Amino acid sequence: MIKDDDLVFDYVAHPFNFDASKVLGNASELFRQHLFAFYNVLTPEVEPKLPPEEFLKEWSTQEISRMVFDESYTDMLVAMPLPLTDLFQDGLSSWERCAELRDENPDRTVFWGTVNPLEGRNALEQMEIQVNEYGAKAFKFYNVRYDYGEPFPWCMDNPKVAFPIYEKAQELGISLIGVHKGVPLGPQPIEATQTWDMEGAAANFPDINFLIFHVGS
Repeated sequence: MIKDDDLVFDYVAHPFNFDASKVLGNASELFRQHLFAFYNVLTPEVEPKLPPEEFLKEWSTQEISRMVFDESYTDMLVAMPLPLTDLFQDGLSSWERCAELRDENPDRTVFWGTVNPLEGRNALEQMEIQVNEYGAKAFKFYNVRYDYGEPFPWCMDNPKVAFPIYEKAQELGISLIGVHKGVPLGPQPIEATQTWDMEGAAANFPDINFLIFHVGS
């Protein structure tokens, strides 16, 4: 049901799992606390704030559905995973739980997939599973991955890393690809959060619509 004749579409909803048992090392814990700090800074002073023990937990899909659909003006959302498997055991927001969130509200939720392009063939196989078995409608990527706390950036116009991903997306009938830009999440090279690499991606894949998230932030 559309409220007040205006369609409100939340295009980024992460079913976070902040449980400490999923943390992989000091960099992961810093990232976890970083997001809790974001929550505190962005929550208006007039609104109640959760303490760490109530916020840094595994959020259920039912809780997210209630907050989004019952306690806000949101009509539809995109259930969007995070591929931070180098920082958290389940990536912090697993694509499986995003599919569950979609299944609970199939008429109001779109499921996007995600993979780590640096994983090569495994990433391509995961794309097939997420589209063919779980109905992913698009993919979102993150230009910096981590290993043992060290950042490994990659570019959207990289023929060896990125282009196989785009080719697989087209093979699967996917024409919409998003990328996280603008807001550095944790310690990472600032170049990876800029948009200079988008021109080459778009020029080589004109049939793909590229969506940039958080640009200019």
